[in-house]
Amino acid sequence: MDEIKNPDPVEKAARQKALSELLRSWEEEGDEQEQKETWEILRKALEEDPVSI
Repeated sequence: MDEIKNPDPVEKAARQKALSELLRSWEEEGDEQEQKETWEILRKALEEDPVSI
């Protein structure tokens, strides 16, 4: 749990990149409306805690 609260910057950047790649893959498949809703939720969360790469 400490890793989530105080993540290593390198690990945090790696998770951010993995999330970005996952979101891109979702863009190509599945329900479009659900993807838009999910993207909005994730985008807002990322805006609250941006990652510098």
